[in-house]
Amino acid sequence: MRTGSFVLSLLVIAGLALWLWRAVDLRELLRIIIAARLDMLALTILLPAVSNTIRALRLHVVLQNKPGLLHTVHVYNIGAMVNCLLPLRSGELSMALLLGPRLPGGKTEALSRLFVDRFLDLLAVLALFAATALLLDQTRIQAITPGRGLGYVGLGLALTVGTAWMLCFCEPLVLRLVLTLAGLLSRDPEPWVRRSTAAISGLRALFQWRIMAQALGLSLLAWTSITLNFHAGMAALFQPQGLAYSMLAVSMTVFGLMVAPMPAGIGTTHGAIILALGFFGVGAEHALAFAILYHAVSTMVSLLLGFIGLQALKLTLRPLLRGALSTSATKQELCGPS
Repeated sequence: MRTGSFVLSLLVIAGLALWLWRAVDLRELLRIIIAARLDMLALTILLPAVSNTIRALRLHVVLQNKPGLLHTVHVYNIGAMVNCLLPLRSGELSMALLLGPRLPGGKTEALSRLFVDRFLDLLAVLALFAATALLLDQTRIQAITPGRGLGYVGLGLALTVGTAWMLCFCEPLVLRLVLTLAGLLSRDPEPWVRRSTAAISGLRALFQWRIMAQALGLSLLAWTSITLNFHAGMAALFQPQGLAYSMLAVSMTVFGLMVAPMPAGIGTTHGAIILALGFFGVGAEHALAFAILYHAVSTMVSLLLGFIGLQALKLTLRPLLRGALSTSATKQELCGPS
């Protein structure tokens, strides 16, 4: 799966590079970047830190305050850093490795609660995309045909919630099936039952309405901050037409990263942004200049915050990356001299 995703991402990057080589004036691109407004650049540095912090607070809420707020913030920032270095959202595995020892259900419960956290991201992006469709004029709405896409994504999210509800509601039946399967395979059933219970315990956060209300509010706030970051980055280079196409650019960037999850979104982020801005008549040079600026600044902020998190938790990077790739590292392997 890792190889297939990597090959797909390389094909996306190759196609984008070929198109840019033919369509972009590199001298004009350089001129646009050099002329960027410094006040807006300062906002593009501040806003990613704000959105990362808000998303870490949301994860803290989903975890029901168990590991401690500061620890969760550092773990989230480390996970964001790992996502900049490894493909396939390996940062989530790193977060599970670091959160697991502090949760009753261990790494399995951590992964389950991280699934809930990322599900909230998808809900927020879906709401953002739907709002974009309402703000766009009819010509552009017909160009991107959002209705069918929103329907498919909404159906997928509804099926996900329904499946999670069935697992939680039918937990005794699920555990009996796990016991039966373990017996058929001649395996020790205790670890299987323990992990299944931990996974279901994490999924229950989806149906604890007070937690979800707080987490959804933080999710919308975080993605509003990300949208404002897009808008500020555009304003640093050219006059944006309005928040609507910043919202569209955010939505299409997220969907692009889901299709081809390269480390730090290299290539896929740029292609999605250029495609989104193209709907609003933004030239290739200006769109690529913004994509380069946004990607470079957000990646550097994630790396800096992740490094601070490593120092705070007294971790070293190499064992963490190895653990994210193998998913078999223990806490003792991760901890080391700062």
